[in-house]
Amino acid sequence: MVRDSASQALQLLDLLPQITISLCIKEIPGENTSADLRSYLVSKRPTSILITYNVSDTVEQILHQLGEKISKPLDHAQFQKDHVEGGYTSVSLKLLTHLEESPCDLFLKMGKEGEDLKYLKRVNKLDPFPPNMIKDFEERGLKDLFVEINNLELFMTCVSNNLVAELTKPDQNADQLIEAQSKAYDYIINFSEALNFDKNVVEVVDTFVETQISILKTQTSLAKLIQAVVSKKHSLSFQGLYLTCLMIHHICRQLKVFSEQRMTKFTFVALFCDLGLESKDLYLIKSNAELLPLAAVLPPADLDKLKNHARKNADFLAQYPELPIEVLSIIRQHHGNPEGVGFIDEHNPMINEDTLLFMTANTFIKYFLHPQYKFDKKEILRIIGERFPHERMKPYLEALAAKID
Repeated sequence: MVRDSASQALQLLDLLPQITISLCIKEIPGENTSADLRSYLVSKRPTSILITYNVSDTVEQILHQLGEKISKPLDHAQFQKDHVEGGYTSVSLKLLTHLEESPCDLFLKMGKEGEDLKYLKRVNKLDPFPPNMIKDFEERGLKDLFVEINNLELFMTCVSNNLVAELTKPDQNADQLIEAQSKAYDYIINFSEALNFDKNVVEVVDTFVETQISILKTQTSLAKLIQAVVSKKHSLSFQGLYLTCLMIHHICRQLKVFSEQRMTKFTFVALFCDLGLESKDLYLIKSNAELLPLAAVLPPADLDKLKNHARKNADFLAQYPELPIEVLSIIRQHHGNPEGVGFIDEHNPMINEDTLLFMTANTFIKYFLHPQYKFDKKEILRIIGERFPHERMKPYLEALAAKID
């Protein structure tokens, strides 16, 4: 399983805790790849092994280096047998929330790393999950179950197929579709980075985007859709994504610039622009004025996320196959800086019109969802007008005001 950066590799290691050997082929510009991996493994996986090697090294040379690390000669066939065939891999309990039964047997891991581990079958293939099974596991402190490694692709495909089936089920009302979208959103934000946009994730994302546009086209009551999203126990970041798309849709209609192609682009942007900021404390920060007082108390990792998420999320999404044009540039610039760093209120002529439109809708929703403003739409519009007084923003603010008065 190849990853393109240390951050992606660390995501994968968190998702698959049974990985005991990591190979680093090169240092990625802009990060300390091998050092970051080594620091993670030392702190969280003290029994794991990190091998750094050159792209020209043969498999035999790599295995020789590994053999020296563990003081045991290795050959390719034996390595394949020991570490792939007949092994187990973990699957997050979060994935099980998208299933009513598993396409393969599920196991509990018995014992500790470094000991003679045993895997006890807990759920039989195709047996319905017992009531409260996931809740019971969580209360016991479990985060994962295990599948045989040769069944992992089958399991992940089943999860994505179920989500797609829920999203495309005919004759659903708005509440049912929003519930299906919320489940798909949780899957996307939890696993897109760790799974590196594999075919299952891409299918769920594409279907999510199509469903979002379908809802926006067929629903006419703005108030009812807002109520449907904020009155349920959906995550704050899902509410933000959904309501941002809703505001953009109505701005485009008001300005007579609506098209499915444009809404597809904006939905991708809303889905991925704030990836990694799902916690309430991070998600609602929308300006340097809010960030600066927290700079001294936030953990360094959270501070880095806030400052650099626009740039990093654009770089990450560049791997996605066949993205609509301008998605990456809007994500990179959606806080006003063409470089994708920090929050900037001053007008920059390099920012294009669709980015300004997105900034208007997204900033409005960040205020709208903040408890301090208590859904006071007129007050929020006044604040945004003062933050962004330049002429290019006025048409979008006026279109928004016309729809929510």
